[in-house]
Amino acid sequence: MSANLIKPQHSAVALLVVLSFALLTTEHLVHYALALLMIGGLALVVRSPRSLWADPALRAFSLAFLCLWLPMLASLPDAVNPAHARKTTLAYLHFWPAGLCIVLAAREPRLRHWILSAVALVMAFWLADALLQLATGRDLFGHPPVGSILTGAFYPKQRLGLVLAVMTPVYFIGVAALARRWPPAWLLLLPLFLVIVLSLKRTAWIMLAVSLAGLLWFACSRRQGGLCRAMLGLSAALALLIGGALAVDPALRARVSETAGIVSGDFDTMDRASSYRLTLWRTGWRIWQAHPFNGVGPRGYRYAYPEHAPPDDFWLLRGNGQTHPHLMALEVGVETGVLGLIGYAGFLWLLLGRLRAAVDETQAAWGIGALAAAFPLNAHLALYGSYWSTIVWLLTALAFATAPNRHPP
Repeated sequence: MSANLIKPQHSAVALLVVLSFALLTTEHLVHYALALLMIGGLALVVRSPRSLWADPALRAFSLAFLCLWLPMLASLPDAVNPAHARKTTLAYLHFWPAGLCIVLAAREPRLRHWILSAVALVMAFWLADALLQLATGRDLFGHPPVGSILTGAFYPKQRLGLVLAVMTPVYFIGVAALARRWPPAWLLLLPLFLVIVLSLKRTAWIMLAVSLAGLLWFACSRRQGGLCRAMLGLSAALALLIGGALAVDPALRARVSETAGIVSGDFDTMDRASSYRLTLWRTGWRIWQAHPFNGVGPRGYRYAYPEHAPPDDFWLLRGNGQTHPHLMALEVGVETGVLGLIGYAGFLWLLLGRLRAAVDETQAAWGIGALAAAFPLNAHLALYGSYWSTIVWLLTALAFATAPNRHPP
């Protein structure tokens, strides 16, 4: 794309991207940074609409966005709560121009590397803050843990482990770059593993495993012997760290012991071990069977739940159910139906293609993080919810930001 199509202040865009990640510790402030990125993307759409198809990076990102958004749109005619579904679908649109702005600016190699380094520094601050909370009972802001769960700067939300796990590839590549000049820097990964393990979030442990597997695959497929050896060594260190943590942390031992019940074979035991996720999945399956084609609308699970749950349902006895089924693939199937699952598969396929074609380890880090964030077995926050969608699309836009471009801006 030529410079006369749009002239964003790329350094300002990069700063907004880093600020967006930093503001994930807040409930709503991150949306102000995204709004500014959206304005930059809208300028591109207005001034050069043809570039959305002509530019390979913008075209690929737009197709990835449509894979998730079009099924949301198709679900609206049969939504169980039309007003909420329309609001969610309309609000979701802002991720597209915001992502276009990121794709356009972050394709500059030096700027792209700067963004990764800056985000890794933000993560290092979160880790230091969480370790202080672990050691003293209070973090830098005076926040205590929530029970036995480290929350750090994310207090009172229990999102610290989730966000760190999905962004592990970014931190890893940032540390690897430093370790090339100063080998002891590899030790900076140990606090990351420790905090994620002590976050006591099993879905964070799953995303950490996905992130590490993605990094190992990338290092081996590109025959990067140094990274492969580092991954194997860190895997061993992680195993030792988990063993040590289990020996000294009763809360972690209890969590692992509870998790072991998931493979017991008994529904009630497995349900308790999964924090009654099986109950949510069973009801979600019933909703999906009743609305298989285009679902009940984005964020409609909560409204359909009472109709499809049995009278003695664990969650109904304690309220009106849950806001989402706590399983990402099932959430997509319930709320946008088979159409949504096809689009979801298309999104993951495009993301995998971008990862396979990654031009460097920086792009791979964002791509692996995006795949971990959108992993079908994730059982934490809702894919169609604003918070997790923000993470998914920030990572996805950065993963698409380095496609070959014959006319650099």
